[in-house]
Amino acid sequence: MKKVLNILLGILEVVVILYVIVMTSILMSKNKYGYTQFGKYTIASIDLIESRANEKLEEGDLLIVKSSSNYEEGDIIYYYAVYGESYIIKSDVILRKAKDDFSSIFTIGDKESTTISESRVIGKDISVHHNLGSILKVLQSKLGFLFLVLLPILVIFIYQIYQFIILLQYEKKEKKEK
Repeated sequence: MKKVLNILLGILEVVVILYVIVMTSILMSKNKYGYTQFGKYTIASIDLIESRANEKLEEGDLLIVKSSSNYEEGDIIYYYAVYGESYIIKSDVILRKAKDDFSSIFTIGDKESTTISESRVIGKDISVHHNLGSILKVLQSKLGFLFLVLLPILVIFIYQIYQFIILLQYEKKEKKEK
């Protein structure tokens, strides 16, 4: 029974360590706009998004956008827009595309016919995961990171120190008996 418990604790430790590594990498991989980005993929929690082009997005969803180098008129794009002192993600349809040697400028289908530089465009291919954005938002908060990332790894660290001390005491007793 004790052996099975030790195996289960070992598996739990590995799972928690992998969880902490994944969550830390997600939290540390922020781009200059403040959103998590892995290569061509940007991950965002839907809280401040204005989406006239995608009706299936709701607050609390997790949005995964893949960047592309090929945008055409009629494509739905996601882009960074200034909101107060930070950036939010907006989406809209490309009405016109103007291209020069260096970059492209897109005119989108909002009321003002806003133009967006290609450098602010996140991408057009999306994946939406309902309610996972709320979890990411909690993990990105200071208290969420403290209690859901740092605390589990601290518990494992303390448990490993405890196991090490028990092992040292066992070896001491074993040497005295010889």
